[in-house]
Amino acid sequence: MGLSVAAHIGEVVFDSFPGVEPLLRPHLELARRSRRTVEFAAFYKGAVGHVTVSPADTTVRVTWKILEVL
Repeated sequence: MGLSVAAHIGEVVFDSFPGVEPLLRPHLELARRSRRTVEFAAFYKGAVGHVTVSPADTTVRVTWKILEVL
């Protein structure tokens, strides 16, 4: 993947990662509605990662750790 940790801070995740919206949208909405952190495994463009979606004021924060590139 080759992305630094700070590469996309403050950006809209859907703009930075084309095609990821169907994967993330349900989790973003759940975190926003419940005001709780949501964690899940995700497969995106040949990699598997651990994704965390956390409520943050009026937005949500998405972080992930790449576990393996397949």
